[in-house]
Amino acid sequence: MKVHHCYFHHKENRGNCYNIAFDSDNKVGQGLLIEYNYFLHPDISDPYGDAGGEAVEIADSSQCHIYFRAILRYNLLEQCSGDGEPITNKPSGNLYYNNSW
Repeated sequence: MKVHHCYFHHKENRGNCYNIAFDSDNKVGQGLLIEYNYFLHPDISDPYGDAGGEAVEIADSSQCHIYFRAILRYNLLEQCSGDGEPITNKPSGNLYYNNSW
């Protein structure tokens, strides 16, 4: 799966902008690729309140044992302060590089 060159902005409902979840480990070359995207102010929640409101949430605590192999690169995240972090990462095997916020 690949998500690229998208513009996610000014979300108007509660919760995360982009949620990613898998049921089992991904094999090499089968992980998610998120690149060259622009996330602008996707959260409406209190940045110091309950969990939620992140620009990108990769799984939740129940999926921490899964090896996702997701790659997030060259993304711009502006005014993304949901839950105090722009990206939530719970599973293993993910790569993050050249992202800016």
